[in-house]
Amino acid sequence: MNALIVAVALLVGVLVLIFARSAHLAIALRRAGKDLSREYDMPRVAQYVEGLSPAVSVLPLQTWNDLDMDQLFQSIDRTSSWPGQHLLYARLRREDHSLDSVRQFEAAVSHVVGAPDVGERIRQALTPLASSRASALPLLFQAELPEVPTLARLAPALSVLGAALMIVAFWWPPFLLGIVALAFLNTYIRISTRDRIARALPAAGMVPTLQSAARELARLDAPALSQLTSDLIRSSARLPWIARAARWLSFDPTSENELVGYIYEYINLLLILDVSVFVWT
Repeated sequence: MNALIVAVALLVGVLVLIFARSAHLAIALRRAGKDLSREYDMPRVAQYVEGLSPAVSVLPLQTWNDLDMDQLFQSIDRTSSWPGQHLLYARLRREDHSLDSVRQFEAAVSHVVGAPDVGERIRQALTPLASSRASALPLLFQAELPEVPTLARLAPALSVLGAALMIVAFWWPPFLLGIVALAFLNTYIRISTRDRIARALPAAGMVPTLQSAARELARLDAPALSQLTSDLIRSSARLPWIARAARWLSFDPTSENELVGYIYEYINLLLILDVSVFVWT
């Protein structure tokens, strides 16, 4: 029995060292991401256009640069979110605007200019999407989502099993061995999938914010905006279900104290909740 306790203690010690290093690295990366400026990060602004279908006609990049269009974009940019910057850049870069779409857009802009309260509602709805994590949203809607290993597809079930074992271990301590074994398995899964989903996780964490903004914008009641709001309602119909699952990823531990951040990352590492949420969504 004593040998078993020593073995468990050693395994737990190894896991604590692995988790501490991984949690510290994860928090450092999150903080580094927060320092990135949203304004005029042109490669990020342009990534939405780069993900458009090849059938979409856009101004060649060389021509765009020769005309100093980045400077024009920056001089007229009054957006309050990353999606706003993405779409403004795309509107300037695209060459295939129809006359009807131009008239519709002009009518919508004129309405917002003439109704400051509407503009303020739009700005308030979109401002939460100014976070640097929102710049990665095109990855979810334009690119192929990263493939996860077959074993990682079991992540949701393993998360539930891990939580159940932790509860049962309070009454039957031998189940601690099962927790340790599961922790090693979860660590392997997380390491094997981390690089594949690292870029998509921040974007997935912004889905609840995106869904909230879409819900607020869909409530705008104005004839000049009716086409835009109806398109928004139709295209965001599935967002509520995804947003509920992705709410765990929307938590930003760097906005809380350091202890909360470490607890959050430890839970992710032990129960691979971030991988589970990504696989589930």
